[in-house]
Amino acid sequence: MMASLPMSLALVMFIRPVEPSGNQIELKQIHVPHHPQVNQSVSLWCEYDLHGEPLYSIKWYKDQQEFYRFLPKESPPHLSFAVLGTEVDMSLSDARLVHLVNISLDSAGLYQCEVSTEAPKFKTIARDAAMSVVHPPAASPAISWVNQRDRLRDRLGDLWGLRVGERLLLHCESEESFPAASLRFYINDEIARDKTVHTVTVPKHKGVLISSKISLDIVLERRHFRYGDLVVKCTSDIYDIYFQSSKIIFAGIDLGEIALGRQTISGGTGCAVGGLPALGLLLIILCTWC
Repeated sequence: MMASLPMSLALVMFIRPVEPSGNQIELKQIHVPHHPQVNQSVSLWCEYDLHGEPLYSIKWYKDQQEFYRFLPKESPPHLSFAVLGTEVDMSLSDARLVHLVNISLDSAGLYQCEVSTEAPKFKTIARDAAMSVVHPPAASPAISWVNQRDRLRDRLGDLWGLRVGERLLLHCESEESFPAASLRFYINDEIARDKTVHTVTVPKHKGVLISSKISLDIVLERRHFRYGDLVVKCTSDIYDIYFQSSKIIFAGIDLGEIALGRQTISGGTGCAVGGLPALGLLLIILCTWC
């Protein structure tokens, strides 16, 4: 047992120490815009720390195809390669940043930044990030009154009039986009209940652009004319980079009688005030006077 102890110590002495992490190159961050719009220009960059080691190359890939390379010892130091959806502005690109112009739907994909150091170690590190491209609608959402001609309509000034108890059917449609726009109806700035809103199927177009359409189908109640008018708004949004809205306003008709809860006296000529006949009101006043 004692004879084996020095051999064990010798083995411990010859174990190679682990290289501290501070000597490793680091790719701290890669920046790729998540949702740029078509025809925009964007910058992609990666933040790295070589810990004193010389840079050999920076390479950028889209879907595993190299489209930009920077080698500081070459002249010129940067090169670009033809890859669908990547048009590089060389004047704005360098060892940390690559600038893309004329973004299109073909620019969507997985982008990777690869950093390598010089010989003899040739350390390499890479990181990737995805980019989705948005093609927004050309115009704000359009609201159409589907059942406008179901009956004779009244107008109050510039507004169409509606009454409590009537059915209101509206459609809201967003023009072609990618991805399809998300639509919502609001009634007097309150989001419409799910059971009153339905998706409407629209014909498919050639290519990848998609239209979207929803309907609002409600029977009007007194609460819909809280301030005398009914305001219906439709919003259209894509992620957090596109938002448009449209609205239509209706005037409430014959709201006074319903609002005050007035009643008429069957078979009589007296008026009703607060649900009491005028004669009954007069008797109350006389008794109070006595």
